[in-house]
Amino acid sequence: MNTDYLSEPIFLVLLAGLLSSSYLSINAKNQTGSERTNTLVTSALAFSLTGILTSAVTYAIYNSMISKGYSSLCSSNDFISCADVIGDPSFNTLLSLPWGLIGISGFGLLLYLVLSIRMDPHARWVSNHLDYSWYASIVGMIIVGFLIIVELVFVDGAPHICAYCTVAHLSMIGFLVSAHNLREHKANGDW
Repeated sequence: MNTDYLSEPIFLVLLAGLLSSSYLSINAKNQTGSERTNTLVTSALAFSLTGILTSAVTYAIYNSMISKGYSSLCSSNDFISCADVIGDPSFNTLLSLPWGLIGISGFGLLLYLVLSIRMDPHARWVSNHLDYSWYASIVGMIIVGFLIIVELVFVDGAPHICAYCTVAHLSMIGFLVSAHNLREHKANGDW
């Protein structure tokens, strides 16, 4: 198994973002009231930022694969292979949009929704933004499920796993958990 990505500073920064987001989400269970609200919102913000940055990296890999046929950020010779996944012309876009751009847009929407909650947690529209975050992350999970199936079954030489894509997928899962916990926390009246 090729582990070159573990020595890549970009991958390590993204992994650190994922781990710190997860730590915040887990740590929030030990808190109550506004302290828990702030920790959960911070966790959701961190997951969405990690998702945006990871999607930007996958977009850069996509552009490199399209223009040069290779990317210095990933290899293409093992089970863990970003190049084989992102470089597959049959599955690297949706309606001519690269998945990296779709990820940047989707995580950007989630960032906007949670950042607005962070800026005014007692506004009358907070419940709506929490619901929108939840529904958008469910749509994101459907996309994640599709992309995992593509990686494991449909790309050329499958199965392959893209390490950067996996960080984006885990960011979406983490955001979904944070959004669920935020909605539950608000519904319990302990906001």
